[in-house]
Amino acid sequence: YVADPGAQRHVHSNSLGKALLSLMSSEERRKLLKGRTLERFNERTLVTLEALEEEIARSRERGWFQNLGESMMDVGAIAWPLSIGGGEYAVSIAGPLYRIEPNLEPLAQQLRVACRVMEQRQ
Repeated sequence: YVADPGAQRHVHSNSLGKALLSLMSSEERRKLLKGRTLERFNERTLVTLEALEEEIARSRERGWFQNLGESMMDVGAIAWPLSIGGGEYAVSIAGPLYRIEPNLEPLAQQLRVACRVMEQRQ
């Protein structure tokens, strides 16, 4: 999997989108997504605001935001949000699901450390 520069993805079905949504309040998320259809790409895709809110809460607790085949069946990714220079961003690690899924915790730990370093160096 290679992401094309400038490519856009659905916010509800990828790790970066979920990480960025987590920076908003629940009310802001509902306002943004109200009336929008959350497209189902497969049986793993979250398609209700309630399911998305629950996933964001779980993700905060566990320490990473994930997409484990939700938008593309064989692709997995984790992400974490960060703030740099007054802007809000997210960084992701993505790859084949068979490589990402068994290594979630160590990858997430490395990702969080990298994000902290980037935030501290601003």
